[in-house]
Amino acid sequence: MKLKLIAATFSLSLVACVNTQETSQSQPNPVISPAPVMISSTNVQSLQTKTKVITLEQIMADPDWFGRAPESWYWGDDSNTVYYKQKQLGNPLRDLWVKKLDHGSKVQQVTMSNLHKVADNRAKINQDKSLELYTFEGNVFVKNLANKSVKQMTYTSVNETDVQFLTNGNIAYRVDNVFYSHDLITGQVIELANLQMTEKPKETQAPESYLAKEQHKLINYIALQQRNDKLQAQHTATLADQNNTVTSTKYYFGQDNRVSHASLSPSRR
Repeated sequence: MKLKLIAATFSLSLVACVNTQETSQSQPNPVISPAPVMISSTNVQSLQTKTKVITLEQIMADPDWFGRAPESWYWGDDSNTVYYKQKQLGNPLRDLWVKKLDHGSKVQQVTMSNLHKVADNRAKINQDKSLELYTFEGNVFVKNLANKSVKQMTYTSVNETDVQFLTNGNIAYRVDNVFYSHDLITGQVIELANLQMTEKPKETQAPESYLAKEQHKLINYIALQQRNDKLQAQHTATLADQNNTVTSTKYYFGQDNRVSHASLSPSRR
């Protein structure tokens, strides 16, 4: 009896030891939390600034976001020089720069006093390829391609456009709806065509109705003015017909019309 009790007690002790070991092995390892990191308000603002998204409004408000790449480039007269424009930093103005293709040459800015000499990127060339014709700031210039000399042909406050060489060697240009011919040798300017968007003036008409005739008789002053106007119109027409120094180049297209496009024939016809 005593032996059975001792065996039972030993068996119970082994079971208890096994259960204790299993219990300790089944418990998970304790989780170690990371230490808290303190971030100052300055660092937070710096992180927010670095991750800030650039909006389309910001880009359009400051063109410098697009960069200042060269633009509107063109070749020089010697085909060994390139001109281009570049936006100034912080404002919309453009400067003109020149770069020769020779090895080692540096880029130089064209001074404002010389801009008219190189503003010939859209120039017209005459038949023997000796002269160039172009405009700068509304005035007309001619460049001799052999010696690179530049001659200013007009010096006015109006805007001369549509420059071209005529078949007789002269140049032509347009001011609004008026076309002019300019002699390169004598400097004489001739009006070639004047486009009028009005009705052609009519000659003074004699009164037709009875009431008009009676008023015409009674009011001698009106009759005299009409007579003088008619005589002046006849005199002007006769003078233009018989004297080649007087021009009469007006062309009437009627009211409520406008010129959408007009060009001058090189032969002036």
